[in-house]
Amino acid sequence: MIITSLYAGLFAILLLCLTLNVVRLRREHKIGLLDEGNIVLRKAIRMHGNATETIPILLILMGLAESNAASPLLLHVVGSVGFFCRVWHALGIAKSSGVSKGRLFGMLGTFLVILFLAVFNIVCALI
Repeated sequence: MIITSLYAGLFAILLLCLTLNVVRLRREHKIGLLDEGNIVLRKAIRMHGNATETIPILLILMGLAESNAASPLLLHVVGSVGFFCRVWHALGIAKSSGVSKGRLFGMLGTFLVILFLAVFNIVCALI
């Protein structure tokens, strides 16, 4: 699972950056729990939360696809698209107070990668 390991490392760094951003904002605004109505902190919490909700299943499915002999090219495509969509989504939330192209396309791309990997693994299990 060499290829999945690469993307697991990249996603871990992304999650660490998102976590440190929340910690920084909590310290800056002296907020220990929840967000106390602070919109900037609320957005940072959602950027981190949404990433933690989608990255684990994406990596699990990617690792399974790799163990099911998916081609290296396919794994790099889904890994890089998934990673850039997560970054795009986080930036979309950070830069906008409502719906944004980054948020929309970042989430849509993430969903499509997860759906593709899910179907790929189901097909591999059935044949």
